[in-house]
Amino acid sequence: MTDNINMPALMNAEKLPDRKADNELISTTERFLAVERPFVGMVLDPCCGQRDIAKAFSHFRGSGISSLDISDGYDFRDTIPQLGHELVSVVSQPTYDQAQELADLALKHTKDRVCLFLKLSFLEGRKHSQWIKETPLSRVWIFSDRATSETAYAWFVWERGHVGRPQIDWIPPLIPHNEAL
Repeated sequence: MTDNINMPALMNAEKLPDRKADNELISTTERFLAVERPFVGMVLDPCCGQRDIAKAFSHFRGSGISSLDISDGYDFRDTIPQLGHELVSVVSQPTYDQAQELADLALKHTKDRVCLFLKLSFLEGRKHSQWIKETPLSRVWIFSDRATSETAYAWFVWERGHVGRPQIDWIPPLIPHNEAL
């Protein structure tokens, strides 16, 4: 089923650089990984861009995540169905206009969950709010600070088998390096 995907390249992602300094800003993905339950099995970022999510998985968990991107010739509309039974979870930051399509497709093909980093405003609007009510949105992890932007962001977690309203919680704020001493 994965004949059209270069599996060795996918599974053996490039070596990721080490952290530059102890006081480097902790990524939004690492902060998410600190509060979300652990991932097992094949995890894919199908909209990886510069592979920031893969770097965070490597730094925080010590394990990799498979990463593909349209700029490498891989469209999530093709790769997610091709991975089929091997795919356990999707963790990604798609463009806003592709988020719902990616979530729908990933929910059809993953065994565990779909986690998307999106603007908090993704919850708004008649179209999205109705769609969200019909999906297994389990958790929304909101950043309690806006370390990198004036825009509010959150991790949206759809979990296979979830029924009911999503849990809303906050990711703790960063403690500046000089305050931690």
